[in-house]
Amino acid sequence: MDIRYIIELLFRRRRLILKVFLAILLPITVGTFFIAPTYESTAKIMLKKPASINFLNSAIGVTSNESSSFSTTDRADYLALLTLRPTAEQVVDKLALRKLRIRQRVARSMPFLKPLLKALGVDVNAEGKRLTAEQLLNSGIMTKIFPSPNVKMSQVEDTDLFKISAKAQDPETAANIANTMAAALVDQEIRRVYDTYRYAGKFIDEKIDNVRDATLANLKKIRDFQEKDDALALDTQISNIMTDLNTYKKTFEANNVNIAKTKVLIAKLERQLRNVPSFAKDGSSMGNSDMLSYYKQKLATLYQTLAESRTKYTEKHPIVIDYENQINMVKGLLQREYEKVFDSKSYNMDDLYMTARKSLITYYLELDGIYAQNKVYPEIIKKYEQKLASIPEKQLISSVLSQESTATNTVYSNLLTYKYRVGLVESIEISNFNIVEPAIVHDKASHKSPSLLINMIIALFLGTILSFISIIIMEILDNTVKGIRDIKGLKDVALLGVVKKLTDDSFGLRAKTHVRSFKTISNSLAMFHRDKPIKTILVTSAHDGEGKSFLSSNLAISLASEGKKVLMINTDTKENSLSTIFGLSNTPGLPEFLAGAETVITSVKPTSVSGLFLIPAGINDGGGIRNLTSDRFVSLVDNMEKDYDFIIIDTPSLLSSDEAILIGSRTGKNLVVVVENERTHIDVLAGIFSNLKASGILHSGIVLNKVEAIRFGSEYYDTLRYFPKAEMKD
Repeated sequence: MDIRYIIELLFRRRRLILKVFLAILLPITVGTFFIAPTYESTAKIMLKKPASINFLNSAIGVTSNESSSFSTTDRADYLALLTLRPTAEQVVDKLALRKLRIRQRVARSMPFLKPLLKALGVDVNAEGKRLTAEQLLNSGIMTKIFPSPNVKMSQVEDTDLFKISAKAQDPETAANIANTMAAALVDQEIRRVYDTYRYAGKFIDEKIDNVRDATLANLKKIRDFQEKDDALALDTQISNIMTDLNTYKKTFEANNVNIAKTKVLIAKLERQLRNVPSFAKDGSSMGNSDMLSYYKQKLATLYQTLAESRTKYTEKHPIVIDYENQINMVKGLLQREYEKVFDSKSYNMDDLYMTARKSLITYYLELDGIYAQNKVYPEIIKKYEQKLASIPEKQLISSVLSQESTATNTVYSNLLTYKYRVGLVESIEISNFNIVEPAIVHDKASHKSPSLLINMIIALFLGTILSFISIIIMEILDNTVKGIRDIKGLKDVALLGVVKKLTDDSFGLRAKTHVRSFKTISNSLAMFHRDKPIKTILVTSAHDGEGKSFLSSNLAISLASEGKKVLMINTDTKENSLSTIFGLSNTPGLPEFLAGAETVITSVKPTSVSGLFLIPAGINDGGGIRNLTSDRFVSLVDNMEKDYDFIIIDTPSLLSSDEAILIGSRTGKNLVVVVENERTHIDVLAGIFSNLKASGILHSGIVLNKVEAIRFGSEYYDTLRYFPKAEMKD
């Protein structure tokens, strides 16, 4: 497919191209003017952990192992949080967002219609329905066709920056939606962080009232006891026993607090790892290991033995040191067993996961140690209390009251400290979201849609694509002859020449306009029959109106202009086109001569062209085929060949009558078939020549008529030549 053919194809289908372009361009262009414009405004928020978070965690006694940066999963989670319905509802309620009614859209798109609508009683300012959260978060194609306020959140690639893009029918509303959504997200994040610390405050609030009451009760008991029994100071032995007993009780109570704190930390880490499927499996098997149970029991036994040894020996005694070493060894074995449960080789996790996993194991070990101590401490405390049984009752009571008071005072003091620190954290607004760029009001064309320029470009692009697709489809479906390429596709058929389509609708002689075309046709006939020159040519066509009479007359004029003596015979009695072209009377004509009513001399009429004569079609007498195949007609043709250089016989079309085939068969003369471009189907044309070949009728070839020509620097007809005879099969 060369460039010449492509240009010819585009030129031939120019009307289709224009229709497709207009079908695309006009609706888009008109629609651009009728769609209410929308304005866009964008706010930007940064996902960043505040620097004070670690200090506050430390202030309430929580050690955080979290990284200061966010993982890909964290960013995806926060992006999902941005599109939650409650946040959108908060924005809708605060700004009282409503959908535009059709009358409002029409009034905004075409302000000049407002007076007319008001005159018709239409309230153009009537408010529409309340916008829903789902509609605000919807930014699909329908929001472009029927504009309504909407918001869309997205992440700037490879950063912790998020964009909140809002669209509305006026720039102020768009900026307000973006800024309100950003503020709502920050507020929501503050509440989420606050809820994290609220759990610790809830635990303290549940314990502190009971501990305070116990502390006050113990102080009252000591006061009453001293006033009533005049208690004396305890001796050293009782003091030491009570000191140890007090130490174990305080440790026991402190362990209860540490157990609660450690459980909070473990729960927090487990929430972070909950999205890892393999962790859920490992976590569920933590308490099902036989080795873990064995080491926990071993640890409890060692703590009990260590406590008993401390009642007999000092801290630096070898036996005490040996038991402490055994405890550390069992803790190490317990840690390795936990690591086996997690089996780190089965994961391909990032450093954040590995750090969290390591911290979780540490907390598990710490919790197991505390549980082991608290398992044996009640029994140890009981033994100390038994030792005091032999002490005088007054001293015992005093020591017990003092020990209980000291323990409850210590716990109460610690709880008050933690309550104050948690209250401090709750009073500070902490958020991982920070507004780094608030939305501003934009009224420039770059922030306005739809854009006429962009829509025009889109329309041109779509029009071009659809035009090419339409051309391809039409070329596939259109089976008519569309130029010399289709003629070349016919087997054993020569192209004698091409006649350009007239620029007007008039019909008549065009010798000056087409002189070169008909010279090409006459030369092609001469070259085609150079071995055996012909004098008689039968001109026909597939359908009526394809231009056979026009070709006959102009070919005859072309030959006559070369000094040849030419006779034209019109055998198509249904038409008298040749008589009309040359301005001659249609009678007497061929039927009158064949009927014997006229002689040859009276039937042959000279024309205004020198050397050109015509036998008109005459009046149809009903014996057309019989007369045209008679010996008198054959004799006429043979005799005329002696007096004229060329005889051109204009015959009826092939699909309307058999006369052309019968004349060709009877006279043995060659047919020239006139084919109108973009009218006759290739299959029909191929069938015609197949029938001619099967009937043994000679033909010279085809003349392609009414071709829309394009100039390529020189005449179009320079490229249209006959087929050499060597290409034909005799």
